[in-house]
Amino acid sequence: MELPKQDNYEIAFKLAKQDLLAADLDQRSKNCGAELTAEGNMKIAYFGRTVEIKMPEVELKYEAGPKIELWEQILILHYINKSSGKKAVGEWVSFRD
Repeated sequence: MELPKQDNYEIAFKLAKQDLLAADLDQRSKNCGAELTAEGNMKIAYFGRTVEIKMPEVELKYEAGPKIELWEQILILHYINKSSGKKAVGEWVSFRD
């Protein structure tokens, strides 16, 4: 039995991409601890690796390493888009919260 193709990830990525493109990249970079390069791209640490986000295409890739799965790209973009710039307080927050 073949399951129908779902496009939820593609929709989530498209929405996160639109949100990032409409934002002030300098402020977003400051809020999440990313680096905004001279070329206008972003670099952010993700589980010990550096991810480069090529702008304005919003293409995410590791500086060196494997392809980043779509669900991880969505996670990274959501982190960048939702970061407030507040310092970590050392408390875990559940996924639901």
